[in-house]
Amino acid sequence: MRASASPHSPSSSISGCALRFRRQQQAELHSRRLALHDQLTGLANRRNFESFAERAMFERPAAEKRAVFLIDLDHFKPVNDAHGHAAGDKVLIDFASRIEGHFPGGLVARFGGDEFAAITPPLGDEQDALNFARYVIAAVQAPFDYNDVALRIGASVGVAMIGDDKVDSVGEALRRADIALYEAKRRGRRQIAVYESALESAVQARSWMEAELKLALQAGDIVPYFQPIVDLATRDVIGYEALARWRHQTRGMINPADFIPIAEQTGQIQEVCEAIMTQAVTLGRFWPAHVMLSVNLSPVQLRDKDLAQKLLAILAAHDFPASRLEVEITENALITDLMTAKTNIEALRAAGVSVALDDFGTGASTLNHLRVCQFDKIKIDQTFVQSMADSNDSIAIISAIIGLSRNFNLRCTAEGIEKASDLELLSGWGCAEGQGYLFGRPAERTAFETVTAPEDSAAAGR
Repeated sequence: MRASASPHSPSSSISGCALRFRRQQQAELHSRRLALHDQLTGLANRRNFESFAERAMFERPAAEKRAVFLIDLDHFKPVNDAHGHAAGDKVLIDFASRIEGHFPGGLVARFGGDEFAAITPPLGDEQDALNFARYVIAAVQAPFDYNDVALRIGASVGVAMIGDDKVDSVGEALRRADIALYEAKRRGRRQIAVYESALESAVQARSWMEAELKLALQAGDIVPYFQPIVDLATRDVIGYEALARWRHQTRGMINPADFIPIAEQTGQIQEVCEAIMTQAVTLGRFWPAHVMLSVNLSPVQLRDKDLAQKLLAILAAHDFPASRLEVEITENALITDLMTAKTNIEALRAAGVSVALDDFGTGASTLNHLRVCQFDKIKIDQTFVQSMADSNDSIAIISAIIGLSRNFNLRCTAEGIEKASDLELLSGWGCAEGQGYLFGRPAERTAFETVTAPEDSAAAGR
């Protein structure tokens, strides 16, 4: 019978050293993996991606082409806000698993948050790059499951081609992809954009507008213009919609379609809307008591759980009755976070504020929105009104919306009325209210400001 090895024998010392060496190797491998991979998704991290891209760019055959992608998940923040960070983490992990295996010979990475990057395998041409990008978009079409809840998001992709001699660094490739990603988002999300030199001017214009918008808010250059809302039966003005306008000190009026998206992307939209509402209620409190003030709410604002309290605080500070305020919400604003929007709407209506569903029929229209959110009014989008003369479909849609408003006991406003003939038709069909150039264009003052408000008189005397 062989005697067992002594704890202090040479063989036991050798096996102990081997075990320690193996553990040390495993620890070093684990440490290297942590240094090169995202801990949540297991994808490559930025450091790993940049190292891989460096080799792909500068050790490739002269004719080889690849593409660098920057990928941003659309409507990801509402998932975290509504369902918690565990739900957001589950979406990130599942998204990573959906796309990781579809870049053989390339690399997919997570840079942090909901920002991902990819470098493609060698490509034949730009069309091949677009095919890879389309797969990324398709990967988020199916909902993500979290505790039996279907979470829906999208993705935007910015593409920068490698193979151009002017792309002389990984940093430059990522910069170009970032510019393209901004363009993809500007087009409306779930979009793909490929970098081209013409986009550089758009980036410069955006940077200028971001900086100037901040100065404009400080200087009070963002002001409300008022468009009348009319009772179609009596033709009397029953309210005004306050619209944001930017009077730039050197460039004149700047189109809201240009600066409102910038304000939303930079987080300045809350300041813009508060500035408009504050100025509007300051003027509106001197209108006749039956005249309503209507203001637009941004989708970004609707995701703010404290929105109702902020708006009501402005009313209280300026002694403006909540019953004379109407807020307008677009259908697409409800998609990102319906439950938070519902909470805000309920709080506003409980305080006496009316809530209108704007641009009805142009977004993701669902009767569920009318049922869940309990609106007071729906507004027929001007595209239907202005095409009535040439489109039986528009007439059918308008008729259906008016009937829907009647069945839901909602007021109905038609936007974009420019012709007397359209006014007569809408009034005859039972539409209660209207807006449009036929009644007046947006203006800095209203028909009721024929006398100077008290604070204006005081200011003039100083």
